[in-house]
Parts: sequence; C-alpha cells; structure tokens
Amino acid sequence: MISKDAAFCLKAQVLQRQGNQQASVSDWKNCMKYGDPQNPDERVFISLAPLNLK
Repeated sequence: MISKDAAFCLKAQVLQRQGNQQASVSDWKNCMKYGDPQNPDERVFISLAPLNLK
C-alpha cells in the first residue's frame, strides 16, 4: 500500500507529464523528504525525484 506521503510523488509525476516542470519541483522535493524508502513502491518514486529536479 502506498502511504499518503506518496501523493507528493504521484502529483509531481502528473504535473511533469502535463509539461508543468516548474509546478512539480516542490512536490518532487516533498517526495524525497516524506517518502518511505522502506516501502518498495515509494522507493521507486524517491529514486525518480532527483532525475526530475535537474
């Protein structure tokens, strides 16, 4: 199950795919900050964040 904190990661991905890179930045940062690296699903999201903050 994905935690409520993973919502930041999901929202960031949606914004990114809509072409709104600037709006996704804070959600990617929150994804890294609040995501649970012990959760396999969230670990994937967390690993994507730095790639999308370049």
